[in-house]
Amino acid sequence: MDDYAIETFDITKEFKYFNPYPNSNSNDMWWDYLTSWITSKRKNIFSVNKQNIVAVDAVNLRVNRGEFFGLLGPNGAGKTTLIKMLATIFLPTSGTAKVNGYDLLKEQSKVKASVNVVQSGGWLGFDHHVSIRWNLIFWARMYGLRTDEAKRRVDEALSLVGLEDKAEESSGVLSSGMRQRLAIAKGLLVYTPIFLLDEPTVGLDPNSAYAVRDFIKHELNRKLGQTVVLTTHYMFEAEQFCDRVAILDEGRIIACDTPEQLKKLMKGHVFLFELNDVKPDVIEKLRASKIASRLIDRFDHDGTGTLRVQGSNGSGNEQAIKQFLEERGCKVTLVKTVEPTLEDVFMHLTGKEL
Repeated sequence: MDDYAIETFDITKEFKYFNPYPNSNSNDMWWDYLTSWITSKRKNIFSVNKQNIVAVDAVNLRVNRGEFFGLLGPNGAGKTTLIKMLATIFLPTSGTAKVNGYDLLKEQSKVKASVNVVQSGGWLGFDHHVSIRWNLIFWARMYGLRTDEAKRRVDEALSLVGLEDKAEESSGVLSSGMRQRLAIAKGLLVYTPIFLLDEPTVGLDPNSAYAVRDFIKHELNRKLGQTVVLTTHYMFEAEQFCDRVAILDEGRIIACDTPEQLKKLMKGHVFLFELNDVKPDVIEKLRASKIASRLIDRFDHDGTGTLRVQGSNGSGNEQAIKQFLEERGCKVTLVKTVEPTLEDVFMHLTGKEL
């Protein structure tokens, strides 16, 4: 058995350009206009031309057995496409991978038996007209389990995700957090050494999201020993729960290490400003200035919020930034130096916000 749960070798996925009107010049014009407009709005997501879209670009990755591994990046970075290739839902255009020691291209059936995939909204495949228990029994039987074994595994899965007291209810009455737990329960019906989780907490309220993340970390990863690969664009999710994190941007891995080591890539200081009476044009002028190399802003409509700034000139630079803001009518209520986050690291490496 290989030392790695997952190992990829220049794995690439390229989607071919599709023209739905190949024989009509007038319609071609409108289609070209539409795709050009989309590309101009989303140019930070894909490498796009009229031939193809490179969603995952020559990714080399190693995930250790029993590791909680994070794929962090903005929407469109290629995270979901990579997960789908590792699960054989998509096949790579070039390159390959080993999953649980099996060749992705030559041993697809063994790869499929080694992984479970849970996606955001995975509960949508459940029938609301029957109970949660019977929904799960149906899926267990579809996975090839005998009836008695299916019932036993369903009871175990419901207990693991804390839904045993809801077993006779319809999935339609569950909260969003419970529905996502139900999707995870479906993934637990058949044990696999690798769990692929694609944005499992998107759309959940903070309490439900934390409960799902905590369950994945302590029950699946620590207690059951499963290798977990989690895709997310929430930096705090990756920072708090992942042993290592790969940062993706435009289909490529630009950094991979533990959260603490990634944060050491930061140069200079990160300053946090709490502000009132901020106008959008002031922030844009600060972005264009030489005193702040990178900044992340979080403001309400009334101009109240926070500004994280990566200073370009070391200590003392916060005073120049403070003066810049106050001269333009901003009220600075607090300035302090803070520890960098993975979002700061992402901006440092790419110049873009998550």
